[in-house]
Amino acid sequence: MEQPTDGVVLEVHGITDDLPMDFVSLYFESKRRSGGGTITSIRRQGNYAVITFEKPADAESVLSKPGHRLKNVELVVRRAPPRDPKKIMLSGLNPQIQDDVLILYLEWIANRNSEQFTVCWDPDRSHALVDFQEAVSVEDLETMKVKAKSRSLQGATLDIRQLPQTDRILVENLSPTDDKDILSLYFESRRRSNGGTVLDVTMLPGGRAIVLFQEWEAVDRVLQKSQKLQEHELLVQPYYDFLQPSSSDQEPGQSQGQEWDQGMAVETKAEEMAEVTSLVNVADKVKLDILRSSSFLGELRAECPELSVSVVVDDNSIRVCGMDAVRVEKLKSRILEFLSNIAEVDVPISEEQALFLSRADIRDYLRHMLLQKSLSTYYSISGSVMTVSASSLAAARAVSMVIEQQLCRFSVPISDRQLHALTSPDWGKLLSSLKCCEARVADVGDQVSFISLEGCRAENQKRVEDFLANAVPDDFVIGIEPSKLRFLHEYYQDFLAGTGQVSILPLEGDITGLRITGVGSACAAVDELLRSIVSNICSRTVTLREPGISRFLQEERGASILKQLERKCKCVIGLERVCWIMLQSEVCSLLFLGPVWSETYLRRTVYL
Repeated sequence: MEQPTDGVVLEVHGITDDLPMDFVSLYFESKRRSGGGTITSIRRQGNYAVITFEKPADAESVLSKPGHRLKNVELVVRRAPPRDPKKIMLSGLNPQIQDDVLILYLEWIANRNSEQFTVCWDPDRSHALVDFQEAVSVEDLETMKVKAKSRSLQGATLDIRQLPQTDRILVENLSPTDDKDILSLYFESRRRSNGGTVLDVTMLPGGRAIVLFQEWEAVDRVLQKSQKLQEHELLVQPYYDFLQPSSSDQEPGQSQGQEWDQGMAVETKAEEMAEVTSLVNVADKVKLDILRSSSFLGELRAECPELSVSVVVDDNSIRVCGMDAVRVEKLKSRILEFLSNIAEVDVPISEEQALFLSRADIRDYLRHMLLQKSLSTYYSISGSVMTVSASSLAAARAVSMVIEQQLCRFSVPISDRQLHALTSPDWGKLLSSLKCCEARVADVGDQVSFISLEGCRAENQKRVEDFLANAVPDDFVIGIEPSKLRFLHEYYQDFLAGTGQVSILPLEGDITGLRITGVGSACAAVDELLRSIVSNICSRTVTLREPGISRFLQEERGASILKQLERKCKCVIGLERVCWIMLQSEVCSLLFLGPVWSETYLRRTVYL
């Protein structure tokens, strides 16, 4: 693998088998067609090619072109990934060299002990990948090159090159139903995998696949997160193609998947060795949860890509697999050390706080907030004591302090006119909708106290204050004439029945009318509507002078006729003003002339 030069090296993806490299080279050297220029080297690797231009301006011109199409094939051009400061490649190794000899040689030229790096071999042991825990500076790299040239290793002069950041990952432990489309969708989802745009997925036998990303940064993001697809854990590690056997080393009929199987020897001899598996049993589920939610396992996978680390939930254990038993045991020791450092802190709390912190929604909110602060933790409540568990004693104390700071109280004053609102169904709905909050009415009854989390306090307090502000009952009185009031009772029964927030009752005493009592704006709206209805009711007084009309209207037959008129005309006819009027001038004539029929007044009320 060639070491990239900044600004002049590009990768061209999408090259098919029937596309000659000479044709690709001519295309990218054509200023008119591709915008490129003189090419110093071109090398094909699978379905993509690495092209090095003589001038950075030519590479920039190729990148600025919207798209590249060659023989009806869409090509994807991108910059080559930058150098990885933690990884170098050794080439020109003597295949007979022993592992211990190479490690001692690396300790000398790198001036670092063997605990600070790992070695991965290619199948023929002529190349090796060295992964350092700390970045190798440019000065250190040059020093290593000088030392390697000054002293050969078993007759071989090593060539040391810094590797580019890999843009591929090897995915293992796939289910039989996982295919290219599923993997592509999964690793393109930032929410689920932390990945990015996927250029290609190569399926391999044995439940494995190689995923190629458009951006090398996606590999780092994926390795930092535990991957889970369709209810099973995925084993993910970086992929380097130079560790794989060349096509000339394959036997006839050998597939690429078989080639991969033969090239997975890590720190071993060329012959196949049995995989070593070691289990770390974790009896305490709290510790296992803290380990799973922390970034520790992701860091181990990034440091030791040749080993697989997975959590077996059913058995409460952690499985470490690899080809080197020593490396497996070292990784197991680090996991045990992490588990042993998990500490607990007891914090005294009140009974009210204990009940509040025991709620599921409070636990979820605090857990999510603490994970955002990179604090992997677990807390439990026993009586009036909160036990906080974290990856270290300092972390447990920090978590307990954060939780104590999050607990807060606030009170909202309440007047006598607002007390009725606390018994309404709307009050219960409001309390159930408040986020991470509980209410308690004070014994004196002049305020409502709340316990909440600081992050939700402002929103909850505003909602309660707004609710109580609209809960103050209003009282409106409307004076209405008896006939109009009767008309309302006759034709507006449903309206006068009121609503859950407004009550409409008749006035008591000599004054006729209605009293409207209710909550805030709802009461005012009903008052306005009722006054509008009353103002549109018209009435008319009819004077009837026919003899005997009063007696006729008050008898059964007359009353029946009036009822028929009311139903037909949708009105009410009132007889309140029907009366006898005795004329003074005719009082003395009563003995001779007989009774004088009085004027009768008939009132008819109609709603227009």
